[in-house]
Amino acid sequence: MKKIFIAIFLIFLLVAGIQSITVDEIIDNNLKVKGGVEKLSSVISAKGDGKIVRMGMEMKFSMWYKKPSMTRNEVTFSDKKMTFAYDGKTVWQISPFTGIEGPQEVTGDQADDIKESAEMFEDPFINYKQKDNKIEFLGNEELEGTEVLKVKLTRKNGKVTTYFIDAESFIELKTETIKKKDDGKEIKLESFFGDFKEVDGMMVAHSIKTKINGIDMGNVVIESVNFNVEVEDSFFKMPEKKEEKESKEESH
Repeated sequence: MKKIFIAIFLIFLLVAGIQSITVDEIIDNNLKVKGGVEKLSSVISAKGDGKIVRMGMEMKFSMWYKKPSMTRNEVTFSDKKMTFAYDGKTVWQISPFTGIEGPQEVTGDQADDIKESAEMFEDPFINYKQKDNKIEFLGNEELEGTEVLKVKLTRKNGKVTTYFIDAESFIELKTETIKKKDDGKEIKLESFFGDFKEVDGMMVAHSIKTKINGIDMGNVVIESVNFNVEVEDSFFKMPEKKEEKESKEESH
């Protein structure tokens, strides 16, 4: 009986110790394991290459990011290249699969997702208070056999993301976001991070699995990452449409 009470007491101490951790301690540990605030903040631009694997199909991709909020993604499938980009003002795409070869401005849900991707290039945990972001600790639970700490990030614009952070390593294993679409419906987007590798002193997930409303949407495999690459701002801007370019040439 005495051993049972001792075991219960030890479990109580363990649980109490986990629950007593503060939000700032979780965030500080998370940023440290990813490379530290100074190292992470020094990244101005990045380029990643890899493939998207879904339903037995593979699509090659390249993605670029540049502060403060620019991104460009190119996906190649069946010898055709789709481009999605944001220059900080305009979201645009070139999508030959739609039958339209030239660049087109993008609005609505898709534009919001691309903007959010660009804005999240800098880790939202860095200086989160100065950014008017709010972070809450929701307690701990189990995720696929691993004990995780749940942290809810509410950004200044009201968007909420829940992070599932490994209680031992303090690296995030999953994020969960509830998004409201243009039609008013809500969807649950889950991203699972794995295959972490060190790149220039920073930990980077090289495998990202996504689910939408519980449905597997495929796996992103990152084959290479390069930080602080040279890329001009003009690379992210929407090219002129063919007719606009021809019109300018004629006027000259």
